[in-house]
Amino acid sequence: MEYIFNFDIPSFSNPFQAMWFLFVHGGWILLGGAFVRGLWMLWLKEIRIAHGKTVQKIILAIHVPKQTEQSPKAVENIFAHLTGLFGGKGNLFDRYWHGKTQASFSCELVSRGGFIQYYIRLPLTYRDIFEASIFAQYPDSEIVEVTDYTQEVPHHFPDEQYDLWGTELSFAKPSAYPIKTYTAFEDALSGTFKDPLSSLLEFLGTLKIGEEIWIQYVLAPSDEEWHKKSMELVKKMIGQKVDVHKGFFDRFAEGFSLVTKEFFHELSAGILPGPHISEEKKEAPPSLMQYLSPGEKMIIEQIQMKASKPGFKAKIRIVYIGKKELFSKVKAIAGVIGSFKQFSTLHMNSFGIERHSKVGANYFFVKQRIIKRQNKLMKAYVGRALGGGASPYVLNTEELATIWHFPMIDVKAPLISKAQSRRAEPPSGLPMREREEFGAKPIEKHSTPEEKKSDIPENLPFV
Repeated sequence: MEYIFNFDIPSFSNPFQAMWFLFVHGGWILLGGAFVRGLWMLWLKEIRIAHGKTVQKIILAIHVPKQTEQSPKAVENIFAHLTGLFGGKGNLFDRYWHGKTQASFSCELVSRGGFIQYYIRLPLTYRDIFEASIFAQYPDSEIVEVTDYTQEVPHHFPDEQYDLWGTELSFAKPSAYPIKTYTAFEDALSGTFKDPLSSLLEFLGTLKIGEEIWIQYVLAPSDEEWHKKSMELVKKMIGQKVDVHKGFFDRFAEGFSLVTKEFFHELSAGILPGPHISEEKKEAPPSLMQYLSPGEKMIIEQIQMKASKPGFKAKIRIVYIGKKELFSKVKAIAGVIGSFKQFSTLHMNSFGIERHSKVGANYFFVKQRIIKRQNKLMKAYVGRALGGGASPYVLNTEELATIWHFPMIDVKAPLISKAQSRRAEPPSGLPMREREEFGAKPIEKHSTPEEKKSDIPENLPFV
């Protein structure tokens, strides 16, 4: 694309005069647009935070049976069911005036002094959906509403008794590239499945009283845009043409950039551009599939397989908190980060420490920067925020089931919380009440004996 200026370009003694000339003759439009866009983003942030405070959240502790033989495929089915939450953003008025966003939840794996527990934090509105999806795969599991375990430790650092280390995990490559999933941990000859989480669970079971490790997976169902990007990547790899759809701001910025480039080119060259001489169009190159190596073909196949399953926007956080006399950052890094390396492949994707969110600093103002990152990470964890820190990436249902699933029968970590009894159907004549009146209220509201008594049906045969 070429531009021909029909006005005389004055000479300038310094680049600042040239910049001022460009600003006066239309450059202010781009700066004004950037300013308006910044105000718009601040507005969205404020109304979304305000709306998030109005959504009532609960935390469920999940206890699976001791002798379960379910594979991660069962948890993959749970996540596939939860993709039904997508689309809960409302209309334009709801999104851009009330601040309503896509519903998110967090799956958490926590070890407190060696006692391991699975949690899910979710909006109260979706409790029935979550319980139904879990009971469908684990009929004998127990689901109990509990208080937030993060409230039992300090939230502000530095602290006299506790120290904290943590980080967010990031992807080494774009989300289109998959990680190693649970299907790769099955022996091809014997068919024996080696649970990749067993080493992590064993490590979490070694923590001492006064040490805690929290692993959080914040998730929100994703739209179809990541599927399109994955297919565009595949087309590029095999040499096919990719149609890039650009928005208004992208087209405007690109046009302004071309004009600016031509303007400064004329200042340096002093010659107006002549008419553009079109070159003969070359034929599109043939498909490169026949020239790809077996490894490159396998990468393309894996990208397509990942894109064939529903996905979630994801954010993974790790927090290690402990009393100062027991605190060992090296142990946490080796034990937790090392376990995530099992899902890495050099030619695909891998997890790594996100350097901007990691609790650590070098060279200047080290202590102050570490304290700032400690408080920032703790605030994000307690709020189960999907934004901030590392950019969210997409994990499909198979990948999620690989990195967060319930322990199988061969996992011998002794302090994993498991169901102690089997569930059975209630008697047919048992009086019932609506869930809203019996057990669905947040646990904090059941604080007085009078409120607890009001939840008991009046027609039970008390002596």
